Amino acid sequence: MTEQFHRPTTPQEAVELSAKAAGRAAFVAGATSFEAADYHRGLDVLSDVTALGLTGIETTEEGRELGAGCPRQALLESELGCG
Repeated sequence: MTEQFHRPTTPQEAVELSAKAAGRAAFVAGATSFEAADYHRGLDVLSDVTALGLTGIETTEEGRELGAGCPRQALLESELGCG
């Protein structure tokens, strides 16, 4: 069972929280279906990275990068979208 749930406000804070959990931590972005999917078993710490502003879609030399909190609608409306 998950013991701690955090909402870090900086990337550094998110990394520090994860490091303290010694491998029994996960990052989520919203996690609206997390409980239903039962992914949390065996984790002590969950950190919701929504507040970090990782919502962008960027094209780089290696390909495309989607932020952890990129809304589905933004993806659908981008040139990557299916519609």
